[in-house]
Amino acid sequence: MEALIVALFALAAIVLLEAGYWIALCLARWAPVIALGALAGWLAGRHGAEPLEALGLGILTCLVARQLLRPRRHFEYRDEYLW
Repeated sequence: MEALIVALFALAAIVLLEAGYWIALCLARWAPVIALGALAGWLAGRHGAEPLEALGLGILTCLVARQLLRPRRHFEYRDEYLW
């Protein structure tokens, strides 16, 4: 019974470590976008925009930055693309 409990805790630890890894990886990818959006929202609020306007500007900046900063995919010519 003790071995089962140890195995379950080990499995839970592995799952949590893997989830933490993927969360950290996603945050590393999104960090420039989030920082740019936060900066745009902060600057808009600093220059007299209402809080909702500043939030909207920050979100819009995040969306545009994500589209501009994402990696481009270049497909090579392969036969399976013809199907």
